[in-house]
Amino acid sequence: MEFSVVERLILLSVTPTEGSLTQLRLVRKFREELGFDDNEHKALGLRADGSTFHWDEAVEKGMGQKNIDVGAVIGNMVLKAFEQLDASSKLQMIHVDLFERFITWAAEAGTQ
Repeated sequence: MEFSVVERLILLSVTPTEGSLTQLRLVRKFREELGFDDNEHKALGLRADGSTFHWDEAVEKGMGQKNIDVGAVIGNMVLKAFEQLDASSKLQMIHVDLFERFITWAAEAGTQ
C-alpha cells in the first residue's frame, strides 16, 4: 500500500504496541518502514512542534507516497486497532480515510 506522510504518522500512532512476540516483531518492522530515514527527514524538513508535525508538502508531492508492504498479520492488527477506536468512540476524523482503506484492503484480500 502507498502512504503519504500524514498517513504514515497516523499509522505510527495507532499501530499496536502489545501482542505476541512474533506479532511484535512484524509490528517493529512495519513501524521501521513507516518511519523516516535521514534523507527523507532532511528533504521534507520534517519537524515537530509539540504533538504537531510540519513538513514541506511540495517536497512530499515531488517524492510521492511511500510503498509499504502490508501483510495479513499487520493489516489485521491495524484494522483491529481502528475497530477498537471505533467501538470505544475514540475514532477521529484523521483516522477515517485510513480505516476505510484497511476495511477495503481486508475485503479484497479476504483476510477477515
